[in-house]
Amino acid sequence: MKIRTSKPFAQTFTLFIGVATLILFAASCSKSSNNNSVNANASFIGTYYGRIASGTIYNNTDTVVITAGSNSSSIVISSHTGAGSVYSINGTVSGSAITMSSQQVYVASYGESFTTSGTGSLNGSALQLAIQFISPSSVTTNFTVTGTKQ
Repeated sequence: MKIRTSKPFAQTFTLFIGVATLILFAASCSKSSNNNSVNANASFIGTYYGRIASGTIYNNTDTVVITAGSNSSSIVISSHTGAGSVYSINGTVSGSAITMSSQQVYVASYGESFTTSGTGSLNGSALQLAIQFISPSSVTTNFTVTGTKQ
């Protein structure tokens, strides 16, 4: 016994299967993430152990922790010196260079805010920073921070 189907039913069924296949195919597709750009700050993020110095008048151990800032090229440089000074400075990175624009930084051990600015670089695991601190009484002190990424 042969089952006969009507032509409209077969066409509707074929259309339904075709549309369902198309929907499943479209749903399984996804946009390929072709994000080749790496955050500029990624290579800077980490902990660095080294020294902080100001000429011959000051030289002490320093631990610098660099974390990501609010966007892909910004960083936060947090320092904890052997003398107990703790402070954080915002910076931006481009390539291997760091720029710290003029900003107010509170140093708890002095109980004061200083105007700071500076530059720096990262060469492999070697960090170098040159930071200028200007006290509320306008005394300027230039510090060099060197450290190795751990």
